[in-house]
Amino acid sequence: MTDATPTEAENPASARSTPDESATVEPTAPRGSMSHLASVAYVERGEAAMAEGDSRAAAGFFDTALAIRRRLAVADPDDPARRHDLACAHVLAGDLAMADGEASEAEEHFWTALLLGRTMLAADADSPVARRDIGISQQRLGTLYLDGGDTARAGEFLRRSLSAALQLAQAQDGGQASRDLAVCHEKLGDLELALGDSAAAGLHYRDQLAALLQLPEVEAADLGVQCELAVCHFRVGERALVTGDTDDADRYFRDGLAIARRAADTHPDDAVAIRTLWIGYSKVGDMAMSAGDLAAAGALYRTGLDLTRAAVRVDPRDAPALRDQSIFHEKLGEAAAAGGDAAAAVEQYREALAAVQRMVDADPSSVVARDELVYLTGRVSAAERAA
Repeated sequence: MTDATPTEAENPASARSTPDESATVEPTAPRGSMSHLASVAYVERGEAAMAEGDSRAAAGFFDTALAIRRRLAVADPDDPARRHDLACAHVLAGDLAMADGEASEAEEHFWTALLLGRTMLAADADSPVARRDIGISQQRLGTLYLDGGDTARAGEFLRRSLSAALQLAQAQDGGQASRDLAVCHEKLGDLELALGDSAAAGLHYRDQLAALLQLPEVEAADLGVQCELAVCHFRVGERALVTGDTDDADRYFRDGLAIARRAADTHPDDAVAIRTLWIGYSKVGDMAMSAGDLAAAGALYRTGLDLTRAAVRVDPRDAPALRDQSIFHEKLGEAAAAGGDAAAAVEQYREALAAVQRMVDADPSSVVARDELVYLTGRVSAAERAA
């Protein structure tokens, strides 16, 4: 799920025009002024560049938006909307830095956003905007610390974020409050997994699913929400499988696959929707395999494999697609071996190895790809001996 960020503007549509990069800040510029709208436009451009993977362009747009919003906040220090807008920009800049592996820079942005939220709350203890800004910043800091392996600090900030999200959710019906709550439970589930508590993780993922199901119909129809809803079903199914509840796991995997199919049917060109769909085929295929239904498992794996092949045709350097392509080949090899067809198993393992070799060719520095190459080389040799 894409992490929620504070709302950017009351009128984002009016900000899509090209801003004047030399625009100056009017000392008493109201929200909706040229300066404010220019900053919104820069944020939108930055988000678009970030979605396209152009982090350099995104950084330039976010830096410009931050500069404008800093000047607006200095010019009108008593306006909480100024601090809110500035906090939004810091969160986005922090997200970008985090995606680029710049943990220290991301931490600075998230802490700045948190302090801005606390200043707003000090001025108005009942402000839901301030409370949400604080909660979002805490969630980002918790995620940052979790990714860095500091589970103690991660837990501290993620639990505070959950507390803020619960308070806001009680005061609001569905909508953004439910999305914030879903993100908090997802991250806390990830934390519990890192701590080795699969049962606790499963409870958080179920709470995440419950929050997503509380979204209003219009928001629930959003493609991003649909994909996250499918992935959340997969997460809950995985935890059920770990506890030995195979029926529950199978149900969640199948429900997730059905959601992913609908999302892909309505958005056949969306990479995230297609990737979510092939994950679903893999999960349901695994359940068929464990149940001994080799024919069903093989059919599901081949469908997923075809989706990964299509993604690789579009982008031959798509590492996630290549890796998942190799996994589908490996699973088909296992199904063939279980069915007594050693020659077909060898062929599938060789295809898996070839896909990983393309990953290494595209990025020789990838330790994961090179490790996978060594593993599959061994697996091919073992299968050839068995044949």
